[in-house]
Amino acid sequence: MKTYKLNSVADKTDFKLCQANFTKPCALQDSIQHNLFNIIWIKEGKACYQIDFQRYEVEGEAIFFLNPGQAFSVETEEVQRGYRLAFSQDFHCVETYHKATSCNGILFNNVYKVPFVNLDREAVPELENIIQKLLTEFENPGFGHHEVVQNYLRLFLVLAARQIDAQQAPEENDFLRNFSFLVEKNYRKLHQVSDYAELLGIAPKTLTKKIKQLKGVSPSDVIKERLILEAKRELFYSDKQVKTIAYELGFEDPAYFNRFFKKEAGIAPNQFREQMQVVV
Repeated sequence: MKTYKLNSVADKTDFKLCQANFTKPCALQDSIQHNLFNIIWIKEGKACYQIDFQRYEVEGEAIFFLNPGQAFSVETEEVQRGYRLAFSQDFHCVETYHKATSCNGILFNNVYKVPFVNLDREAVPELENIIQKLLTEFENPGFGHHEVVQNYLRLFLVLAARQIDAQQAPEENDFLRNFSFLVEKNYRKLHQVSDYAELLGIAPKTLTKKIKQLKGVSPSDVIKERLILEAKRELFYSDKQVKTIAYELGFEDPAYFNRFFKKEAGIAPNQFREQMQVVV
């Protein structure tokens, strides 16, 4: 598998592109860097991944978009053709980019939905053409190499975002995305539906009704799910004490956090950590 990299001044990875083109399906020998945004594009083959403790099976054409810090592991992987892209927040995420393709846009702000896209047939040649241009640029880098790679990445993200955008209703694109963004930004300190209703300038009952219509669950459930997900990530990736995780997530009483976690996850925090260690 060919790998191309762009490093920052501090010699950290800014951008990475891997190309898999095997004679027969096999596992990709390239580990995910959890401090980067990652894109996994399976063109031919199949895979089963655990992403944020949920199991996803795909066969054929699919693209996964992963945020830094998302829990990711491979159950099975039989890929014949595909690509992996990874980039740092400094490399792409600037405020001037369109909200759909920024790091808080619809591609990567995906803790509330399935993290992969089934591609429209017409979009595949356009996206693969961009990848081929990136490969050519890395094989023959010239003046403005860094900027060329940035622009190709940006174009790739725009076209991929259009795929998701076309699959969603306009109302969902706006209201649900705004609510999801606010939860993502504030879940560590704001745990009440009324907090988010105030930020959106609507009544709590209106927010509850709207989110139930769009997602089939209450806004309270969305907030709880985000807290539990982050707690699971911390238990999975770090060796922090449970009480430290509780405080960082805005819980003043660690005992209450333990009860909250067990009620929502069906298992105590320390038991979950032990369970994950056995799985890994």
